[in-house]
Amino acid sequence: MNISLNDINIQLSIVIPTFNTENYINETLQSLLNINKEQTEIIIIDDCSSDQTVAIAKNWLDRNHILNQIVINEENRGPSYSRNRGIELAKGKYITFFDSDDICISSCYDKALQAMENHNIELCIFGAKSFDHKTQDVYEFPDNAIWKEILKDDDYKITTLSREPLISGLAPNMMNKIYKTDTIRNNNINFPQGLIFEDLYFYAKSMLSIKKILLINEDILLYRVNRGGQLTSLNNAKYNDIINISSKIVELDEIESISEKAWSNLIGSAIRLNVWCSENCHYNEKISFVEKSVEIFGSLPGRVLETYKNSNTLTLWEKNIITCYQDKNKQILEVVAEGGYPDLPSNNSAESEQDTKILFELRDMLNSLISQQRDGWANDRFNVLNEKIETIKTSIIHYEDLFKANNNTNNYTLEKIEEILLSLHHESQDKDTDGNSLLYEKIIKSVNDIKNKLK
Repeated sequence: MNISLNDINIQLSIVIPTFNTENYINETLQSLLNINKEQTEIIIIDDCSSDQTVAIAKNWLDRNHILNQIVINEENRGPSYSRNRGIELAKGKYITFFDSDDICISSCYDKALQAMENHNIELCIFGAKSFDHKTQDVYEFPDNAIWKEILKDDDYKITTLSREPLISGLAPNMMNKIYKTDTIRNNNINFPQGLIFEDLYFYAKSMLSIKKILLINEDILLYRVNRGGQLTSLNNAKYNDIINISSKIVELDEIESISEKAWSNLIGSAIRLNVWCSENCHYNEKISFVEKSVEIFGSLPGRVLETYKNSNTLTLWEKNIITCYQDKNKQILEVVAEGGYPDLPSNNSAESEQDTKILFELRDMLNSLISQQRDGWANDRFNVLNEKIETIKTSIIHYEDLFKANNNTNNYTLEKIEEILLSLHHESQDKDTDGNSLLYEKIIKSVNDIKNKLK
């Protein structure tokens, strides 16, 4: 006798949109092998793949006797449509989403579901890491600093957004989150169709409705980056989707129902993605992109950006970016879009202060590059690393003129730069991240080239 999905008490629905991932889908499904088969369903929504993705998925699901639904879209509609369809079809009390090329530590699901049941949790968030498809190196996720600030050394935390407004600034990726299905449906939370960066809107809207949140200090996701077909391979026009997504977030009617700090964190996440897209969109579109971006965030009450800048910016680089949006300084944002550093004019002309400013700005510039490669404003930063190295070398040459204007402090300043770089280099070695070591070595060489010119 065949058992239908309606006959079983399904706790968790895992929605996996697929499209031409025949080289990855088996590995992804294999990583889900530790799920509770009696209480979990896997929903495959295929977006008209032209390869063997569906056949491979069906074979794996049948072979491992896992409850499933496989649906093929009538036409290619994009991941948002597939995920929304998964929400409609889900039988589970809880729902999560996974990509068809990532790796899941699925043993985490059981403890999360038990805690969600016991404490009436509407959203559970796990930690996550990225791994480079080509090198297999593993990196911290972009929100690692925020994650540590919220959890400290705790294994888990049950809280609310009003108590921990930093939660809204966590990476919006869906794959490390479990939602209560009724919460999603009852509040009409869905993915905007036809757009990428859809996770950001979904997460922003969910923050307006979620009452109780569980954070578990374990990694459930290994997010694959640096493979063909991902964000960095997009048609340039798709980078403009973040403009539409940002506009939708700013215009959410219920946005003022959450605290100002939580609101500002959502806006900060949107701005970070806007900056990243401005760097990666076509050169001829950069000016137009910046104008649209500034217009969107310029419509916000001034206190929102000020709150974010004063409370949650992580580096001087980011603080300067927010200042540019506050002042509607399109000129500097266009420089940033071309890979430059957001230099802001200083009101203090004292020589000692200028020396310190030069040192701090260069330090933050170097740290910014390193964090973009290691943590990232987006998860596939790795693909543009070489371009960023060239950018930093150009920026350092720009600072050479400032060094020459302060001959008495040239050697001191460069020695401090080398000290900072050496410290970062050791940090890289401690974390066993060879890619970072190579990055530091290249930057150190650039600094040494400047030293030789100044002798």
